[in-house]
Amino acid sequence: KKKKKKYKLPSQPMFVRLSAPRLVRAMATEAAAAAPAAPAAATATPVKTKTAVPPSRTRPMLLGFLTGVAVSTSVGYVYLTDDVNDSSMQLQRNVSALRKELEQLSLRLHALDGLQTELQGVKASMALNRDLQAVTQAVTEEKAALNKALAKHKADVWVAQEEMYKAIERIEKLQGKQSH
Repeated sequence: KKKKKKYKLPSQPMFVRLSAPRLVRAMATEAAAAAPAAPAAATATPVKTKTAVPPSRTRPMLLGFLTGVAVSTSVGYVYLTDDVNDSSMQLQRNVSALRKELEQLSLRLHALDGLQTELQGVKASMALNRDLQAVTQAVTEEKAALNKALAKHKADVWVAQEEMYKAIERIEKLQGKQSH
């Protein structure tokens, strides 16, 4: 029984794909190298072999190009969807922030409307300039009348004090005469 020889594939980069004719040629080359030398008579008759047509490089190149396009397209799609999702989330955050600011602005405007109404009420209840002038004149007249009355009162008090001092002096004189 003969042992079956295991054929090793030639070492090539992983991305290069071996076509069927290349694989057959590689295995035949290894088998010929491993076979024992044939007698000289056997080698004398030339055996016509078909010359192998070199395989076309167009198919692997086209397949590699299409694979590259598919991979780059899928990677681009993933990046694009991530970017779109990020932009969408950022836009949602901006919209919610603007909505909050709009609500705050609406509350401030409502407060300003209330203050404006209150200011109009205060203006309506305020005294006019001519009213203030009339009140100022009345106060000035009243002040002059009070000063006049105060001066008269002080004069009356002075007169009363003078009469009291005179009365006290008379009483003291009378008492001094009685005690003697």
